[in-house]
Amino acid sequence: MELKIVNGDYVPHVSGGFETVADHDEKLARVLYKLSCRKGGFAPFPDLGSRLYKLLREKRESRETLARKYILEALEDESDIILTSVEVSDREGGLLVQAEFEYSGGSKSLAVYLS
Repeated sequence: MELKIVNGDYVPHVSGGFETVADHDEKLARVLYKLSCRKGGFAPFPDLGSRLYKLLREKRESRETLARKYILEALEDESDIILTSVEVSDREGGLLVQAEFEYSGGSKSLAVYLS
């Protein structure tokens, strides 16, 4: 089981510890985690994470192409998840990356805020 993440933070459980998710939500939680953390930022697993943070330094016209590349790179070991669309927009001093995925349980949109 994966730990539940909301707005980039683990969700505390009422009896202590953290809430978990299962089944299709587990897969989506894993995807969100991989997209939210910086690739190379966790020494024991240097390939974990994405390079989406680099979008902040890129020209506006190349952001969506690079976002698609960075997402596919971060999820290359998730063979049953298909990226269908990516949108990058300016938001309050940062960027919002919205991605749509198809998987065996249906489709889902996920968003990652970069600042």
